[in-house]
Amino acid sequence: MLLIILPLLLLSQANVALALVSSSSKSFELTGIPREIDWILKSPPVPVDAETSLLESGVLIQRGEFGVLTDPRKEEIGNVCKELGMTLVQGLSVRKQVMVTQSVHSGWKLKKNSGRLSRLMDSGSSSIADLSFSFDQPPVGIIRAILDFRIRETYADALEDHFVKKIVKAIVDGTLVGRHLDDFLSSREQHELEMARQSDVTSFVTPGDNFYGAGTAKHFSRGVQKQIAKYEEEFGGPGAIVYRCGFSALLAERLPNTLLLDAGPLTVPDFSDQIV
Repeated sequence: MLLIILPLLLLSQANVALALVSSSSKSFELTGIPREIDWILKSPPVPVDAETSLLESGVLIQRGEFGVLTDPRKEEIGNVCKELGMTLVQGLSVRKQVMVTQSVHSGWKLKKNSGRLSRLMDSGSSSIADLSFSFDQPPVGIIRAILDFRIRETYADALEDHFVKKIVKAIVDGTLVGRHLDDFLSSREQHELEMARQSDVTSFVTPGDNFYGAGTAKHFSRGVQKQIAKYEEEFGGPGAIVYRCGFSALLAERLPNTLLLDAGPLTVPDFSDQIV
């Protein structure tokens, strides 16, 4: 099997061979030398029934819980995962991916209440954590809604949607500072934004940030499909994705032209402390 090695996944490609030059720098170079590799899966794909049962158990997500999990909560989730034949890492990955999907699909709720959120925040009567629990929405998502409302209110119809989104993104990402930032967030609110960035595990997740390929998180699987399409266009054909901690049978069904593998012969450490 010919491999393209990436930080979190590997893609197999019939006419391209890459060699790892330095494991510390993660730099690569073309070798042009085909290699065959015997790849034996460490475990079979996770049945969709197991993922579904985990979600239906109610243990993964609690109201207003968007931050780092406590050890007791991880233990609680781990016990249910064990009963279903899954690992804690797999369960935590499913949790994060589902939370991101829910946040994307419920964004309209925040937009609908953006004016109210802005007034509550401005009055000082509610913190971002309070609003996150009350509306059961991620902290950074709430700040995005508040910023969207305030920017549109300030500039009325002078800015098109894509400019408003750019300003919101710049503020949330921390690239807009100084007096321009002060126009939209008070010093207290800026501090709340910094705390939200650190505590909101749904804010900056991409398909490449996951160690397990879940099948029940549709937003995640669509992101993977887009990512795969880019590589197929670049290298001229289908390949394989290697998830360090396994993958769902449902995801494999959704990607019939892509070979899904787990870590197999690779030596990988325990990643449970990296998934929150």
